[in-house]
Amino acid sequence: MTRYSRADWRADRPTGSHALVPSQVVGVALHWPAMGKKRLVTRDEIAQALRGWQDFHQGKGWSDIGYQVAVDQNGNRWDLRGLRARSGANGTNALNRRYVAVLLILGEGEQPTEQMLREVRTLLGDIRDLYPGAVSVVGHGDIRPGGTACPGPVVGKLIDAGAFYPTASTAYVRQTGPKVRAAFERLYATEQQRNAAPTGMKRLRLGLWLRIVQWRSELTVAQLRALRADFSADLAYAIRRGMKKTTLALEARVRYIDRLLTKKG
Repeated sequence: MTRYSRADWRADRPTGSHALVPSQVVGVALHWPAMGKKRLVTRDEIAQALRGWQDFHQGKGWSDIGYQVAVDQNGNRWDLRGLRARSGANGTNALNRRYVAVLLILGEGEQPTEQMLREVRTLLGDIRDLYPGAVSVVGHGDIRPGGTACPGPVVGKLIDAGAFYPTASTAYVRQTGPKVRAAFERLYATEQQRNAAPTGMKRLRLGLWLRIVQWRSELTVAQLRALRADFSADLAYAIRRGMKKTTLALEARVRYIDRLLTKKG
């Protein structure tokens, strides 16, 4: 996996930019480029396409290409506006303030590769590190007024199945002491190897929850906030899927973490 900068795809300068406000961000909206059945494979093909999409968006009066970041089928990440800048692609200014716009470089009917899925899950974990409230994963058509076919039926079904939920927010291991960090690293290494069930639901495993309870006094405020964001994402998924028992269990976990946060001030 390679992370490409704006210089790598020879982006033009934006004509303006607005920063996202972390407290306003509630989720991530997945997009596709609506390029028909065309397939983009090589670095040069993708870079040329990104320049074309930037030209198209700026020709509409936008300040830059509409999305903050893109992921291709090889699992490479492309920096577009950047994660700290507001999107222009979600349909309204309010939606651009609330959702990070992620472009999946896919053709019509094209199935995302495992490399793309893995990198999107990693990316969403990184987004949650910047914006702890970004717990929702939606398709562009789920939020745009009047609807849209974006990001296509293939991606829509994968969203419903929970395929894009992060397997682990990197905040878990960035914000911990040595003992807790080592334990979470082992747990998530195991979890990623068992990546067959919807990823969000695996976090209900009793072993993980018992460790959170066991080490509650050692967890930092930043760590608890990251845990709350992930459990809240799981809760949103459970509600969408009509999983009543799971919803009740996750609501209890979120309340427990809220109590711990209150005690830590």
